[in-house]
Amino acid sequence: MRSPAFQFGALLYGVLMRAYALLFAAAVLITACGESASPGGSSGASGSGNLSAAPLGQSQCSTVNIPGYGLAADRFETRNATCDEARGVVFGALQAKNGATTYDTSDGWGCTRYRDEAAGADPVFGQNGPFLFSCRKGDKYVAFAYGYIAGYGPAYPSPSPSAPAGAAPGPQPPAGDLAATQPGYGQCGYQAFTDGNVAAQIAKEGTDCKTAQQVADRADAAGAGNDFTTGGFACHVYGKDTAGDDGNFGTNPYWFYTCSNGSVQVAFTFGKQA
Repeated sequence: MRSPAFQFGALLYGVLMRAYALLFAAAVLITACGESASPGGSSGASGSGNLSAAPLGQSQCSTVNIPGYGLAADRFETRNATCDEARGVVFGALQAKNGATTYDTSDGWGCTRYRDEAAGADPVFGQNGPFLFSCRKGDKYVAFAYGYIAGYGPAYPSPSPSAPAGAAPGPQPPAGDLAATQPGYGQCGYQAFTDGNVAAQIAKEGTDCKTAQQVADRADAAGAGNDFTTGGFACHVYGKDTAGDDGNFGTNPYWFYTCSNGSVQVAFTFGKQA
């Protein structure tokens, strides 16, 4: 027969083991609840509850390429949203034009550009620094990186290297008026429009890229080959080219514009993208 001391020790051991098992089960339950609280990725970088774009190589959806624009979206992060929904949200960024800080889609998504990444950090975008967007629709969340792909012009509003000396091939403006740059040397990123037109070879004098691109935007509304005025700028067509000197246009005809507002000047080419 076992001694009372032995029986008491055995009873105490059993109680301690049961307590340990209960504590372990509680810890597992708390961990599981914590993981399920924010499915689909990290949050916080773009605001409380919102998602951040996925790290490199960890996109939850395939890359979206936008034909004819040289634009793409990658590094998708989703919560309660499908990849089809995420890809649909991207085209709102195109409608809002590059550089928009916020945009809303017709089906109820609200998106905010929460950070601009440094150039060269993402191989999809190469020398262009992508924009990071975070979007929400009710309890659905999407985040992604968006911008010009490698090999295309720099993303708005980051300037490309200054144009070298000399005007663009083709027509020349009147003396004293600014000429468009040589192809590939625009001082600002080219503008792509939803109807397939682009403004490229943008030159500026006495202003910034945002203003220059806002002026170029108006050419699309005015129609190719038409003079126009906008924001104090008077813009005149000074030539037309069909030689295919600029790869943006291929063999499509394109027009040369020069614009002035006092001593501030902007110049660019405009036509249908190849």
